Amino acid sequence: MFSSSDIVSIHLPVTKETQQLINHSVLKLMHRNALFVNTARASVVNRNDLYEVLASGSIKGAILDVFDNEPPDELDYKIIDLPNVMATPHIAGATFEVEDHHVRIMNKVLIDWFINGIQTADKIYNKEVVASVI
Repeated sequence: MFSSSDIVSIHLPVTKETQQLINHSVLKLMHRNALFVNTARASVVNRNDLYEVLASGSIKGAILDVFDNEPPDELDYKIIDLPNVMATPHIAGATFEVEDHHVRIMNKVLIDWFINGIQTADKIYNKEVVASVI
């Protein structure tokens, strides 16, 4: 697939088997005019190997929505700053359905917290702020 595709788009979950699965051995199979797209998870791609193929011009470019560190670290920025890379701020999954799902989660947690008195919600990450306004 890597050798015959003009665009390779990654859609993998992070598991023990998929971490660093996309590495130099498969990236080097891509032809010079191919584009690499990752909107899945950064850890499924070996970023040193990705940087190497992008910086050397072995492939045409990449579109990246995910990075090993958010905010990006020095190596992530080296990749982002390459002229053949388009980076987006981890928004590829921001569909109406996902946003609606997040709103449902937030509303349930807030109702449980303020109305039902269940103040052990594991989805609230700034509990000390919420607790200070009760």
